[in-house]
Amino acid sequence: MTLKSPKGTVIVGTLELVHGWAGIHGPVKRGERGFEFDHDGDTRLDWDGQKTVLRDGERIFVDADGNEFKESELRLE
Repeated sequence: MTLKSPKGTVIVGTLELVHGWAGIHGPVKRGERGFEFDHDGDTRLDWDGQKTVLRDGERIFVDADGNEFKESELRLE
């Protein structure tokens, strides 16, 4: 069976929130809009902290086109 959206598109996964931090390196200075700095080009992700996104208490699913749907909107075919 296949999980489908109300549009008939195939659901490919759940929407996930993964926290991470992008490294910075100096020099750091204060500018008009706050601190100014360069990123070091690397972002470290906290995969152990990954969580499925909920809206109104429902899991959010994503179709192959990147559209998001609440679990209650889906159908199994």
